[in-house]
Amino acid sequence: MAHTNARTALELDFAAMISHAVADVQNIFARNAMYRKTVRELSALDARQLDDLGITAADITRIARRESHNI
Repeated sequence: MAHTNARTALELDFAAMISHAVADVQNIFARNAMYRKTVRELSALDARQLDDLGITAADITRIARRESHNI
């Protein structure tokens, strides 16, 4: 009986590990998608529009990286 309980606990631990791994991968994909979307949208703006926002083209990747980590 104790062997069955120990095995069940190990199976639950393994299931939790898999669940966390899947969540981590989903988070990576979501962050990557946010990064690409931000870069795409800001890159579509011209220099004057970027200036109106108070940024330059050189700031785009830094801003996109920061925004992708705010998910």
